[in-house]
Amino acid sequence: MFARNVSIRLKPNSSAAFTKQIENETIPTLRKQKGFQGEITLLAPGGGEAVGGCAWTWLRAAIAAGSTSRAAPRRIVRVLISRKRILSLPAPGSSTT
Repeated sequence: MFARNVSIRLKPNSSAAFTKQIENETIPTLRKQKGFQGEITLLAPGGGEAVGGCAWTWLRAAIAAGSTSRAAPRRIVRVLISRKRILSLPAPGSSTT
């Protein structure tokens, strides 16, 4: 299993719109992708920052999740972001699955 992690800073007062977009657009899009296992999004108190992580069956699927074919949800979220996202594909350390 592989993870794709993203850390972003949100524009002021945009946490509700960000959460709605993640639930209504991003997660349904991810669920259609081959190899997608799950997603979690965490918001800092006050909603100024968000951290998200997606689990993928294959490394190739995790890398492909950032391709231009999946850019539509990112374009929607981009209007809510005040700082460029930080993306990482960490190697697995340990797992309960």
